[in-house]
Formats: sequence, C-alpha cells, structure tokens
Amino acid sequence: MKLCRFRLDAEPEKILTGIYKNSKIYQTEGMVPVSVHEVSNVEFLKPIGTPFTMRKFESFTHGDSVKKFFYQYGNPLNLLEPAQFFSLDHQIEGLDIQIRIACMIQENILNPTIYEVQRSILGFIPVCEVVSQTLIREEIKEGMPVCIGNDLPLLPGALLITEEECYPNKEDDLNEHLKRDWNIKISHGDEILHSDTHTQTISFNEMIRFTSKYTPLRAGELLLSPPFNVPSVNEMSWKRYITPGDELNIQIEDLGAIQVKLL
Repeated sequence: MKLCRFRLDAEPEKILTGIYKNSKIYQTEGMVPVSVHEVSNVEFLKPIGTPFTMRKFESFTHGDSVKKFFYQYGNPLNLLEPAQFFSLDHQIEGLDIQIRIACMIQENILNPTIYEVQRSILGFIPVCEVVSQTLIREEIKEGMPVCIGNDLPLLPGALLITEEECYPNKEDDLNEHLKRDWNIKISHGDEILHSDTHTQTISFNEMIRFTSKYTPLRAGELLLSPPFNVPSVNEMSWKRYITPGDELNIQIEDLGAIQVKLL
C-alpha cells in the first residue's frame, strides 16, 4: 500500500490523507476512501509530517570484516517537502547526495521480538540527504566528527510504502529480515548519471532492535538506513558537484522518486 498526504490545488488550506493507486489518489478518512483525485490536481506533502526524532545510521566493518553500526541524531526540521526547491549559502561547496531509506515507527516498543518489530512499522520512505563533501573534508582534517557537513536538507519521496510492498520476501535469519537489494537510477534531465543495484548494509530489524534494546522507541520516530554505496555525483558521468539550478531525479525500485531541486 502507498500512503500519502496532500493538498488539493482548489483547497490548499486543507491537509488530506490518501492512498496512491493506479496513478490516482484515493482520499481517505481513516482507511475508508471518500473521493478520488487526479495527481495533476494535488500537491504532495511529506507523507509523515515532521517526525519527533530522526536517527541516521552509519555502518562499517571492523577487524575480520565484522559488521558494526551506530547512529547519530539528525534535525527533523531539515526534512523538506517532496519536490521542494531549496537554496543554500553560496559559499557551501562540494554539494553531493546520499540516498537512504527511512522507516517510520507507529508503535512504542522496548527490546522487541521480530513480530513486535513488524507491528511497530508504519512504512518506508526514500530519502535523499544533501551533504557538503568540502565541509566534511574540513571537519575530518581538523580531527572533528562530521556534523556541519551533513546537517543540510533531506528530500523525501512523496509516498510512504508499507512493509508488504517493500519487503515481500520474509527471511528466517533475523539479521536479514527487512533487508534487500534496491535498483537505483539517478538522472539529470534526459541524462542518466547512475543506474545500478545496491544492497542495504544492515536490516531494519537490526536497526530497530539495536535502538530499542534499553530505551523505548516511540511512535513518531524516524530511523534512516546507512547511505547506499552510490558514487559521489562528482564521480558520475557529468564529473562535477551539484550547483544552483540543478534538478536531479532519483528513482528507487518499489519506493518511487525523489526530486532534488537546488535554486
């Protein structure tokens, strides 16, 4: 199921909810459809509103390829609306992107079983994080943890996709549950900059169980997967970083599109 929040062009003051299906939006009250709208007549909003908290996971290997991961808190107010144009200080150079998947929690949990993990998930959203490779290099050079370089806008997709559509194949291995390969294509106009299959480094089952082992994970919190191993835009076919006026389209299999529009 693909869930969304939107406004009608004719009634922009009202925020509505619905289900996206067959290129139409079925407006709902609860889960009951009450009317049908054409996509051309609506403005999509971020499908979850503003989350209470946002944890961004990172992963790495240690020793004999032992997988490790951790999270840092992000700024929920950095999460913009889908396809929203944004601007940054002209002095910020080396603008790049990192692609993640976000998981929205709908139920409070503490040290959950795998079945409780499944019940706690509302759905998944593709997210593009804007970063400055220049600021990141400066922070690393100063011996500082990276913070300013990745405290920039996050662009979400317009739809929240439920688990059965994102992860149709259930895994017996708990560490593989809610983990899969994703086809990702990045384009600029008609030019395809990157197209390949990428694997999640850790599963959402691992992320949720790790986060809620000692402290409750609460409804309204957002977990972001580690970024996919997508090359820097500077290493793609156009051989440069993002500059004002650029518009990127990111397509992720089964999750939809993300629009990156820099004024």
